[in-house]
Amino acid sequence: MAYSDGGSCKIQVLVCTANLGNTCPDRESIAALIPEDGCTSEVCDSSKYPLPTMDEERALRKEMGFHDDSGKCLNHGDPQKYTSANKDYFDIIVCGFQEATFTEHNEQFTSGSKSVSNPQRGSVIHSVKKDIHTAKNFYKTKDHLNPKQANITETHRRSTSDSNVIGNLLRSRCPSYNFSVRYQRGAMRLEILVREGLEVETISVRAQNTGVMYAANKGGIIAELLVEKFTRLTFCSAHLQAHEGEDNYQQRCRMASAILQGTASEESPLHLDLSVTSHLTFFLGDLNFRTDLKSERKLTKEEHIERVHRLVETKNWRELNKADELFKALKQNDCLIGFKTLPCLFPPTYKVERQRKLSYSKQRRPSYTDRIVWKVMHDMGYSVRPLAYEPVIDFSTSDHKPLRGAFEITLNKAIELRRSSNRVMDRRMQLYRQLRYPTGGPTNASLHLFISNLECRIEKRGNPPDPFIVFLSNPLELIRLKSNRWQAFTNNIRGIASRKRILLHGTGFPRTKAMRSTNHPQWAGETHLAIKMEENGKPLDLSGAILFLVVMDRTANNIIGTFPLNLANLCIAREHVEHVNSQIEEKPSSRRRKSLMRNLRPKAPASHRRSNTLVTSNVSDTYWQFKQHLAKNGKHVGWVSFSLSCKWLTDFAALRVSSTQRLLKFGMKKSQSQLALLPRAPSMKISRSTANR
Repeated sequence: MAYSDGGSCKIQVLVCTANLGNTCPDRESIAALIPEDGCTSEVCDSSKYPLPTMDEERALRKEMGFHDDSGKCLNHGDPQKYTSANKDYFDIIVCGFQEATFTEHNEQFTSGSKSVSNPQRGSVIHSVKKDIHTAKNFYKTKDHLNPKQANITETHRRSTSDSNVIGNLLRSRCPSYNFSVRYQRGAMRLEILVREGLEVETISVRAQNTGVMYAANKGGIIAELLVEKFTRLTFCSAHLQAHEGEDNYQQRCRMASAILQGTASEESPLHLDLSVTSHLTFFLGDLNFRTDLKSERKLTKEEHIERVHRLVETKNWRELNKADELFKALKQNDCLIGFKTLPCLFPPTYKVERQRKLSYSKQRRPSYTDRIVWKVMHDMGYSVRPLAYEPVIDFSTSDHKPLRGAFEITLNKAIELRRSSNRVMDRRMQLYRQLRYPTGGPTNASLHLFISNLECRIEKRGNPPDPFIVFLSNPLELIRLKSNRWQAFTNNIRGIASRKRILLHGTGFPRTKAMRSTNHPQWAGETHLAIKMEENGKPLDLSGAILFLVVMDRTANNIIGTFPLNLANLCIAREHVEHVNSQIEEKPSSRRRKSLMRNLRPKAPASHRRSNTLVTSNVSDTYWQFKQHLAKNGKHVGWVSFSLSCKWLTDFAALRVSSTQRLLKFGMKKSQSQLALLPRAPSMKISRSTANR
């Protein structure tokens, strides 16, 4: 169950990745990896490799060449604070396994069943039997929690299949947990356990093969969870291309992108990848990034191996991190754009002998192949705090040492909107609306976004595109446009071919004008987005809402890149925000009209680019200025920059602002008298409260 700390709801998550080497793990190895019943202190307090300090991490990242936002130090937590003061267990335990199919089992799992003679490891019979079993699993997909695919009975649990052996090992270590995900694709597995009492909904589980001839020996499994109704967590367990060399490095980057592309979200009309649509995404597994030392001359294979072994013997972790290919990929934006990870101030996890102590193979370079990286939604960097990050040295049945990380995650809060307590003012506004606008219209204020100075810089790849921007939201109904009968008829016809064409023809969601043949489009004017508060009489929940700026190419009919924006954070800039009351004026004075015209689009000073106050447009606004990466399937494709003004207005007040801007655009001098006919917004109060967990 999530706990509250100063009004914020937080959970603790343990993320583990282990390459089993197609060998059945013993109980001692699983006990070294998974703490007894999810005990937090067993991981955090007894860690042999403590987290680096902020100064150490800052100095190391500077040496590795990080100079942009991706090099900012992560917000480390104090393990003792969260294990003793609040609770001593993890809420979610995630285990990603690679090469997790095997035929031979330990005696402890075959007791009571028919005895099976296992051939000696390394023999010809053993090799042939292992190859046949591995080939059978190349294209195998199985959801072990789906009754149609798995017969979950007590007899089935006692069977000696590899899936049940792993399931029984995890159940024995975590009796207070229930499985939320048990998914297998070939030799890859993703197991997610949730503590009893925590509300978690499994939205989807998908997988993508990236091996030779699309075999499932390489690829990834992605599970998307909804935690406590408002926070989307995504976990991806991956197994990428092996071996050293620049070609294999590039293939690993392509595989990471292919996994995100092949497991894209089905909820979005444009099928955006889950690293964009989730509030927090973990990418873990045997990523196979190797140690690549730089030298004035090209090193031979033997010299390279010898130098890396010497660095390991002297425990020179800083030089090993500087030569790590994953840090190189994150720095150069070759893959996993926006993801972050901690420095590895511990021994490499590959390639080791199958024993409890560390002993590296003399034919390979020791490397940090097993990794955990994560990405948070914009303006949510505070939501993840690492508590531990270490290898599991006592794991003895594989040529990899597993890696685990403990994290504290701050969940999204519930957003509650309530009307102003000034009933007299609300009644006056209602009567005024009925007299002036007999056709009606909502009096409740809603969120209005005004986007200006919008421009993109798209990387040159072939012919220049015809870019335009589509604005999507999650939930979709927040900014979906209503269409008339003719548009609905044409949408049905266009939707037969592709859902993308509906967006390309400018219906369904707001969009900008398409620019012709340019890699540096600039859109003049201001884009107005009205966020709906209700749909068909039912209120829409803004808790955890997301706004997507999707840059598309009209000619090629595809997505160029996406930038997600945390829409829920735009609603509230403080813990409790209250609008400044504004009195209703039947006929504004001359001074008031001049002031409105003069302050129609005020420029925010440099020191107040982000204000901590949300008030009505008649007093002040909240401003943001953005310059962010455009990403597609984890790859950098360009930049997008824009200015954003956030206002809480009624539809009538928004009409006043839009009409004023339209009149100014066309140079109409007699606009002040027309502005006086527009009504004003009543006062509104907005509060932010945390749901009872």
